Amino acid sequence: MMRHTDSFPGTNSFSFALPSWGCFLTAELSGKIDAFLRRAHGYGLAANILTVSELFDSIALVFFSKIQSPDHCLHSVLPEEKTSSLALHQRGH
Repeated sequence: MMRHTDSFPGTNSFSFALPSWGCFLTAELSGKIDAFLRRAHGYGLAANILTVSELFDSIALVFFSKIQSPDHCLHSVLPEEKTSSLALHQRGH
């Protein structure tokens, strides 16, 4: 899996704020940021062309996997894991 910070030096700024405001981006703003990232790739500043949605997905994955660690400060606010008590059986067709 490609890490988001390996592709563009300015991505650290995105990775800091994107989990907070990324879900509120409009299609127009996403398009503008995508155009900026494509230009950065064109000027040789980025090794890969990334989109805002790819950055958001990779950052969110890293963020939530870190929160699940018992040592993380936000771990205590997560709900407890639920176990399924449903007894499912194979359906014959």
